[in-house]
Amino acid sequence: MVHITDKLKDKKWGVMVHLLHYLQNNPDRSNNEGVGKSTWNEVIAQIDVNNIAKELSEMGAGYLLITMQQGNQNMSAPNATFDAITGYRHGEACAERDLFMDLYNALQAYGIDLYLYFTGDGPYQDEKAGTAMGAYGTFTKDSTTPTFLKNWQAVLQEYAVRYAGKVQGWWIDGCYEYFGYTDDKLKGYYDVLKGADKNYLITFNDGFAIDQKYSNAPNLHLRKYSKWEDYTSGEAVDIDIYPPARFIDGSQWHILLTLSNTPEGHNDWGGENVRWTEEEFLSYIQAVWNQGGVLTLDMGLKRSGKFFDKQKQFIQTVMQKAAQA
Repeated sequence: MVHITDKLKDKKWGVMVHLLHYLQNNPDRSNNEGVGKSTWNEVIAQIDVNNIAKELSEMGAGYLLITMQQGNQNMSAPNATFDAITGYRHGEACAERDLFMDLYNALQAYGIDLYLYFTGDGPYQDEKAGTAMGAYGTFTKDSTTPTFLKNWQAVLQEYAVRYAGKVQGWWIDGCYEYFGYTDDKLKGYYDVLKGADKNYLITFNDGFAIDQKYSNAPNLHLRKYSKWEDYTSGEAVDIDIYPPARFIDGSQWHILLTLSNTPEGHNDWGGENVRWTEEEFLSYIQAVWNQGGVLTLDMGLKRSGKFFDKQKQFIQTVMQKAAQA
């Protein structure tokens, strides 16, 4: 029987990159490559999408998941709706370049799919945009008001319509229950996306996607969070969660891990380190694939659009071994 997630399952694995102001535009991070700080518009204009696509192909990735925005006003593609609501001028908050359309075109040459990361908390850290959108400051259970949801979902709709038939799916972060999100509220995002393209794959993230608090869970497993999701968001902290089957209550089993960690052992989204041995990671991905699961691996992206050599070489080696197994 054909399932809407078949294409995702057949890809087996993909790469996530965090393209964000505090990484690529931060002189204190290696992602910045010593370029220094500039406008977000300049950051987006300078990214080499053809190199991103080329290196992903060399690693054997089936798809790319990339952030559109996180917390602030720095959007990585134009959005007239965002500008109209917030009062920002064209190119001031939303980049003038449509990075995602350029990425789509570059990835097509290699048969690599594109997924987009959106958020459920909007530009709450930015006073101008957050206030206009309806949620500024600390995002709480009282922030997901009808005003905020209407405005933020209108921003999403412009993107959803633009990328229909091109982008394969969406990973929407910050949809936590403690933000007041319920299936009724999440349905607004679902309707916006499916209304633009019924084939979009959708998931909503409620944090570490396990049934119990991580520190108290002896048997770790993913869960289906929302009735409106097509695949599990799967955010996790280590390679110790295994799929019992391809589907979890009808949701495609999918896990999201970051390849890098801090010296203290915490997740380092967008970082440059490698936290597992080749043998550990190879064993894990084979176990995931054997049950029909899908893995997305967060890797560091430099400001130029290059991956870190250490991470790239690690993945190339492991995936070559996996293909030969």
